[in-house]
Amino acid sequence: MTISIDFTWQKDASGYRLVKKGSLPDGSPRGDRIVPNGGDPVSIRPLDNPMLYSFFAGRDSAEKMLEFVERYGLLRPYEGKEYEYDGSYEDPIDGSQLDYVSSYEGVSVVEYLKQSAAFDEALKCKAAGSKQLAAFLGSGTAAGGILGHLRLAPDRNLGARFQIRPLDLMQALWFQLGEFLASDIKLSTCLQCGRLFQVGAGSGRRADAKFCSDEHRTLYHSLNRKPARRS
Repeated sequence: MTISIDFTWQKDASGYRLVKKGSLPDGSPRGDRIVPNGGDPVSIRPLDNPMLYSFFAGRDSAEKMLEFVERYGLLRPYEGKEYEYDGSYEDPIDGSQLDYVSSYEGVSVVEYLKQSAAFDEALKCKAAGSKQLAAFLGSGTAAGGILGHLRLAPDRNLGARFQIRPLDLMQALWFQLGEFLASDIKLSTCLQCGRLFQVGAGSGRRADAKFCSDEHRTLYHSLNRKPARRS
């Protein structure tokens, strides 16, 4: 059964900026945040990039995540300030427990980095084998359970087909990643750069390939060539 995807997203025409932790005069924010610049929304179709899930995986810094957001928008709808729980305290009048809640402009980079790390781990498990991948998906670490709304759509050739409509970019990314994880495509790790790459049929690399490119194979052997013995 084939499930197609219908997804259009929006990004800020004026771009985004990174507000570093504690960079404001009052010592806020408590963590790095990405803030829209307030431009008009521009409609995009980010999944036209078939490898977008791979580009999102491994974003291990606020700067790298900002690069992703600049190109593809925020992961979820943004409605202004977000509220964060800061703990609780005892009401001096009646002794009840009250919450400290602070509001911050923008979105938390930490939460975005957690999602990116989960993608990276899923791909590593895919490369390690089906048992490792199944264990990862069953551990509750992966947050890709909800992928959107499934509907029955008209199809001119088949008459009908299933189509999924993600509610946000995060769901769309998990759907795209899920398609890859559920496929029979194999992954290997490049000995030179450590990057995961596809091997086997349709990938352009042999099933036993050790390098993601011919350039990296040449570079690896050049760097690891033993010096010639002097007579």
